[in-house]
Amino acid sequence: MNALVFVEYTKRFDQIMCSFPPGAWQARTKPATELPAPTSELRNAYLRYLNLCAEEFFLLSQNYLSVRVWLIWEAELQRTLRSALFAREWAELRAEFDAHPPFQAYVEAVMAGSHSALKGGWAARAVRYLKG
Repeated sequence: MNALVFVEYTKRFDQIMCSFPPGAWQARTKPATELPAPTSELRNAYLRYLNLCAEEFFLLSQNYLSVRVWLIWEAELQRTLRSALFAREWAELRAEFDAHPPFQAYVEAVMAGSHSALKGGWAARAVRYLKG
């Protein structure tokens, strides 16, 4: 099951990367002074990316995704969430995830540099929270 999820989500990730405007994905690692202009194309690409990540987060919480697979993806997710470009886009996209408070909390903990979020502590907490 994890292999199938891994292959499918890797394919979706590749499709989402192709939806980013040229150079925009790479710009997430640049200083805030070098960010691309905000556009609906860029915001929509980030929304697609975050939806994918939120689904992965949920699958992890329901034990449909192994923690080992999550940790592979999480390293890049955290790098993205800590970027100036993402912070700018999150201000406009946050409300899209009102129905998924644990994911919102995870995103904001990573953005704030929370040690427990950066060390995978959120994976176990998400599983406990979503299971009740």
